[in-house]
Amino acid sequence: MLKHHRAGVLIALFSIFLLGACSSEKETLISSPQLAQKFAQFDTQSNVTEQALAFQKEVEAFEKQAETPKEKGQVRLYKDFIEELMAQEEGAEEAKEKYAVLNQVHQKNLSDEIRFNVAYHPKELAEVKKVREDFGVLTLPVSLEETDLEVSTKPWSGYWYPYSQANLLYEKDRPLYKLDQILKKKRMEYGAVQHELENLEGLEPDAWEGHCFPWAMASVLFNEPKTEKVFGRVKLSVADQKALLVKAVEIAPFKQYGIRYEGNAETDGTFQDLRPEAFHRVLVDHLENDQPFLIDDDPGIEVWTKPVFGAKISYAKSDVANAIDVTAFIGIVRQKDDLEEELTSETDIYWTKYTYRLYVLKKASTYEVIRGEWTEESKEVHPDTVFIPEKNGYRGEGSLNPVINSSFSLIQSFVSEL
Repeated sequence: MLKHHRAGVLIALFSIFLLGACSSEKETLISSPQLAQKFAQFDTQSNVTEQALAFQKEVEAFEKQAETPKEKGQVRLYKDFIEELMAQEEGAEEAKEKYAVLNQVHQKNLSDEIRFNVAYHPKELAEVKKVREDFGVLTLPVSLEETDLEVSTKPWSGYWYPYSQANLLYEKDRPLYKLDQILKKKRMEYGAVQHELENLEGLEPDAWEGHCFPWAMASVLFNEPKTEKVFGRVKLSVADQKALLVKAVEIAPFKQYGIRYEGNAETDGTFQDLRPEAFHRVLVDHLENDQPFLIDDDPGIEVWTKPVFGAKISYAKSDVANAIDVTAFIGIVRQKDDLEEELTSETDIYWTKYTYRLYVLKKASTYEVIRGEWTEESKEVHPDTVFIPEKNGYRGEGSLNPVINSSFSLIQSFVSEL
């Protein structure tokens, strides 16, 4: 009996010790209001790095107990703030001003979805920063006037040659077969068909896989072929010429913004891929400079790349604090679903609607955009990735087929470059 009594006392004392330890540990954790107060007290005029490191420890301590979307979003925002301070991408005062607005948006009586969306995943933030580094900070005029932009020369529509129908490229009287005939007559290196067969050996493509990316690339790098070309007895139709241009740029260099699906979990579209403020910045910059560009307009697993030639953009002050709602109709050229000789016409063009919300910091004569989220149907259907072709980087090196590369000057003679 005595042994059991002593054991019971020991267990009781041990339990009290554990409870005390847990209580003590819990008391050392920082609360959400305390963390917000620490942020408000951050002195941007002195010892910024030292303060940032101390604040980082407090954020990490709070992260251990963060459970709600609001708390987890707050952690993300403060981590972004610390990262910007440590990277010294902008002045500490400007960074604090920006994150004070974001924190205000985050803390107000908003839905958990909005709280989550204004707090970026590191992968999303990295893509936004890439755009900001290359194009500068996105600003909007206080007047919020509608914008109507369109390039002077539209990209052209062409067949996307799915890999499951690659024979349409190399069989007798097809584009690569005709190219070999021309090269033979000119006593130049030939064998385009043979190389294509070797490249395709063992390939088991999905139904959607094909040449839509190089078609879109060619459509913004070259003017549209419009007439038949004759080389001796070999006739190259408009569709033949387009096919050879497509093959000439299938691995041409480009700049990419956004999280492109690469067949793995890291790129499966869990996040908002390319954030709308990054898309808006590239969109306006390129169209104002009369330059079309490419987008993958499917945020899912499939990659469908298309050229953008125009935009009609309207703005409205949002019911959500510190935000502007945007409606953008984007002009896109679609690929042809069949081999056609017809030139690009209005039937090959369509306008797609995207809606998004931009969170802003009011300046003297502009709004500085500091965050964004896709809204309405655009939450699910929006540009996955933006591609900017690098001009002059593809000459003689843009194809997987070495014969195409070696005969690029001949192919280039079909039509002028843009």
